[in-house]
Amino acid sequence: MIRGYRIKIFPKEEQKKMIHKSFGCTRFIYNWCIDRISENYNETKKTLISIELQKEIVILKKQVEYSWLNEVSANMLKQVTIDCSNAYKRWFKLIKQNNNIKGKPRYKSRKSKQNCPTRTDRMTFNGRYVHLEKIGVVKLSKVKIALDGKLMNARLSFDGLDYWLSFGVEYKDVQLEEKPKTEPIGIDLGLKTLVYCSNGNTYEKPHTKIIDKKIKHLQRRISKIYQPMIDYCKETRTKFSTLKKSNNLIKLEKELRKYQIRKTNILDSNIHRITSDLIKINPERIVIEDLNIKGMMSNHKLARSIQSSKFYEVRKQLVYKCKNNNIKLIVADRFYPSSKTCSSCGKIKDDLKLKDRVYRCPQCGTIIDRDLNAAINLSRIS
Repeated sequence: MIRGYRIKIFPKEEQKKMIHKSFGCTRFIYNWCIDRISENYNETKKTLISIELQKEIVILKKQVEYSWLNEVSANMLKQVTIDCSNAYKRWFKLIKQNNNIKGKPRYKSRKSKQNCPTRTDRMTFNGRYVHLEKIGVVKLSKVKIALDGKLMNARLSFDGLDYWLSFGVEYKDVQLEEKPKTEPIGIDLGLKTLVYCSNGNTYEKPHTKIIDKKIKHLQRRISKIYQPMIDYCKETRTKFSTLKKSNNLIKLEKELRKYQIRKTNILDSNIHRITSDLIKINPERIVIEDLNIKGMMSNHKLARSIQSSKFYEVRKQLVYKCKNNNIKLIVADRFYPSSKTCSSCGKIKDDLKLKDRVYRCPQCGTIIDRDLNAAINLSRIS
């Protein structure tokens, strides 16, 4: 079993500079690997593997114009070549399976998520501190970490405010005690009620209206500062990235990022609470819907509510939590009419509309909440 950890770290100013330098070098090497793999494939119709890319990077680092690559860990760049090579392998596998061009590895920009790998065999913990290669000793926010297994896939990241160290620990598989199973649970996901269970339990989405208002207000203030800068770039034909941001703009962007992270944490924490409660019931199986989120987002009136509901996060957490607790998870067919089917007699009501929040069966006369009816139907799928 592999358990992931994400711990906040507090680097010093010099260490921050080194971390950001690592972000830049790994981004450059990843983009360089994409160019080399594409060029080689166009010439020879073969892909370069990570070992061949690593040999070319050794030659590249000897050139004077690329000598700055020697300032960061060599193993870090080696891991980037493996990541890029694996990305292309996954893409080719997708093409063979369903002839789909989507999923091709893309360039990383400065606006992309800032992260970089770090060496696990050089990473040592000592109480509330950790030693990282090329960076040194960094303070942690947590003290108690169970590190009885093998460390793997360690990465540093920056979310715009704080620095994070994430890694996985591979533990020995432990046989869980067999507990008596309860009745199967069907889960219907919605916007008004986030999770409606077949046993009658409901879980609401937390209110973030105050945070949303502050985010909207800050976005407007930032937009008013950006507009003259954009107009200046159009007139003078200069790149926007060359313009220096004012201190006030930097402060506003940090404040905006703070509220965005706070909102994300509130929503994720709520989903963790919901999924943990469902696992504690220890049902025989959990049945969830396979929702077409991309199609749902095309409705612009509901797109913001759908985005903040984070339906995929619910599914993702249930997948690994069910696996760790020996609970069967079933994903129902996307076109299964769970809402239109009567949970009492099985009659399908084709004229059911989205605004109809109460299900009234024309055959047996059953009157039941629409979401509860769907959850009961889902719980019967085996």
